Amino acid sequence: MTNENSTCYRFAYDVLDRLKTYHGTTYYYDCTGNLIHRELADGESRQQTHYFHCDQIGIPREMIDKDGNLVWLRDYYGWGKLKSETKVTDSAYEPFRLQNQYVDHETGLHYNLMRYYEPEAGRFVNHNPIKYLGGTNFYTYAFSIVNWVDFLGLNPFRVFGKVTIIV
Repeated sequence: MTNENSTCYRFAYDVLDRLKTYHGTTYYYDCTGNLIHRELADGESRQQTHYFHCDQIGIPREMIDKDGNLVWLRDYYGWGKLKSETKVTDSAYEPFRLQNQYVDHETGLHYNLMRYYEPEAGRFVNHNPIKYLGGTNFYTYAFSIVNWVDFLGLNPFRVFGKVTIIV
């Protein structure tokens, strides 16, 4: 893939359609598809321990290292669009956005396990694969970003107890 600046991106995927290499960095996953290790192009892994500080619905807002030093902090507009990001070190790798979402830097979309989310619009770009079981709007994320979540991109629910919507 080549962007408007003629920068070429090369991708390699494994048999389960997971990203295996990107810009020479190799990614390793556990049996459920979670990223567990990343090996840099020079063969080093540079393993470090970092801790997340999340808000009331699980959105990562800060990351600190094992000594309690701030590594990065982030602020968001409503529905998950990034407002500002401050990186104290370049070594911090943090692909998370809203709950269970991973950012795709090439497209700007957030991957939510079952489909892609567009933070500017606050909507999914793919229709809901479970159709009406997820609600009458096939592209909605949640009713309120303050106390609703949608971990899989299928069916939003309240943080303080599941809400059933009868259609």
